[in-house]
Amino acid sequence: MRLSKREVFLLKLTGLVLLLALSYYFVIVPELDKLTAAREQLTVKTTEVEAVKVEIATIPQLIGEIDTLQQSIIQSSKRFLPEIQQKKLIILLDDQLRESNAKADSMGFSQLVFVDQALINQNTNSTKENSDNASEANEGRDMEQLELNIQSMSIQAPLFGKYEEIMDFISRLENLNRTAVINGLQLTQGTDGNVSGTIGLDFYSMNKLTGDPIDENYLEWSYNTPKGVDNPFRFIPSDSSEVDEPTVEGTPGEEINEAVPGTP
Repeated sequence: MRLSKREVFLLKLTGLVLLLALSYYFVIVPELDKLTAAREQLTVKTTEVEAVKVEIATIPQLIGEIDTLQQSIIQSSKRFLPEIQQKKLIILLDDQLRESNAKADSMGFSQLVFVDQALINQNTNSTKENSDNASEANEGRDMEQLELNIQSMSIQAPLFGKYEEIMDFISRLENLNRTAVINGLQLTQGTDGNVSGTIGLDFYSMNKLTGDPIDENYLEWSYNTPKGVDNPFRFIPSDSSEVDEPTVEGTPGEEINEAVPGTP
């Protein structure tokens, strides 16, 4: 059976249309889908890039805020002692008592108490999202974890003196610009016009981020006898005619003369 020219043409046209349809559905459509997905991914990435640009633009501001916070921490930490030393607290309180003319014949010290602990990252951002972006801007800056330990010691002491002297003593403690909290104060008027009572103090210390000349003066110990003097509480019987003479250091061969009542 021979096909006419018209039928041959229609068969060829049908084959061409079928070929184009197959090419469209199996070649062009997948590529169009890939192109659409690529455009959507490009839009997402463009949005992410813009967000990163905004975050990068805020890095100088964040660094400024970090520096401001560090300065605030340094200023606040100046009120804390660098460490709790009982011997230095005795000297500190003794100086204030002498200056105010108030008197305290004893002091009771508590055990050193651990108050709080904080871990901070120096010169780093607080948010994780900005940490990667700020790492380049902070390159060359100190990156260090600092553990802030805050400790406390309480002191109980009796007070004697005039009301103005005791108030002057309290005022001097406040003017030390140190973290010394008065946790208790009891005063009673005496028959001689003076007042007596007890005072409770809490002193706080914290390891510092930076050095401070005031702390260096506090930590300096300029006394030759860090352990104190020999026993100042030696027992002397009141009915004994013999009294132990105090031991006085002197140069070998040098006589020590004492004035005895009734002798020239």
